[in-house]
Amino acid sequence: MADFVLIDFEGEPPRPIEARRGKQSPLKDVVGMMLSFASATFSAVDRLIAGEGGEEHAIDRTALIEWAQVWQDAATSQFLCSYREGMAVKPDLLPPPREAQILLDAYLLEKALHELLYDLDNRPSCVWIPLHSILAL
Repeated sequence: MADFVLIDFEGEPPRPIEARRGKQSPLKDVVGMMLSFASATFSAVDRLIAGEGGEEHAIDRTALIEWAQVWQDAATSQFLCSYREGMAVKPDLLPPPREAQILLDAYLLEKALHELLYDLDNRPSCVWIPLHSILAL
């Protein structure tokens, strides 16, 4: 067989291997990357505000989040632009643009909700990051 399957870049060990082997839309990986930009961006905001020793700095959190959002939007926009450029050589891999956008939005919400549940269980101090993504949708 001349085919191969990537089983999820993040990996989700609790999911059965059969579920992880199933082919899915490449837009799910695009969404994973988009939310990684959000996670990296706002984790950096948390670290900057908390400082090295955990003490809070006198930083305007709202202004910092606004600037972080500008960076995240620019990084995401450039990523999507490059992705679309790369996909242009094989356009039949994705649905038409309107349907692709609907799928992308649905996958974004699904992944952000998944991350919210994960953070509620494992990193309660980070819950605001997926919440921010959900509200932005």
